[in-house]
Amino acid sequence: MWTIPTIEEIYNEYHRQKFFQKNGIYPRPIKNFDSLNDPKKKEYLLRFQNMIKRNRNTVNWKLYILAIAEVTQGQFDLSLLGTLKGTKIYRGYIEYKQKKNLEETDIINEVKKSLAIISNYISAQEIKLKDYFYQNIETSPVALQHIFSDLVSPYFYAILPSQLAYNLLCYHDDCFYDLFKCDKNDFFETIINPLHDNALKYKKVQDVSIKLEKAFSKL
Repeated sequence: MWTIPTIEEIYNEYHRQKFFQKNGIYPRPIKNFDSLNDPKKKEYLLRFQNMIKRNRNTVNWKLYILAIAEVTQGQFDLSLLGTLKGTKIYRGYIEYKQKKNLEETDIINEVKKSLAIISNYISAQEIKLKDYFYQNIETSPVALQHIFSDLVSPYFYAILPSQLAYNLLCYHDDCFYDLFKCDKNDFFETIINPLHDNALKYKKVQDVSIKLEKAFSKL
């Protein structure tokens, strides 16, 4: 997750998601990349790769491609990757996804994926879990960047006791404004709290919440 994808990996994901949207099945991975000798194709892939490099924690590149593929039903060209239009589609997709009320199994899967991302990040950075919430705390906290990019689902915080979630994301309002265009209270009122009520009506989610509370309340 924290390595920059090669242009071959990006092209494979692009081909994979386009094919799925058109045919309903995933294709075999591409093994022959002779087509990337085309200067234009290479230019578009390198542009997107550079965007990923510049925005490593705020761009979930696979989700970026998936979002455009779904919205366009697979009818999009490589030239859309890394553009303002492509990014607008990606951001709109995330905003829709993060406000959606999910069923029990999907909520648990979102939380598991989020835990895996956090675990991979602290392993790659060789830091402790508690340090994760303090990285870039004065500028653009990594924990907020990961929510912004949907690498970490807001459901991860929504299933925690409200005060614990609020304490974990203990950042200045400016940090929230920079990413979400609102202050901390509005962020919780519009993004986290609405999901909280939906999620905690499920027994299995309640059980996961109790386990997470025990682990994170010690930080």
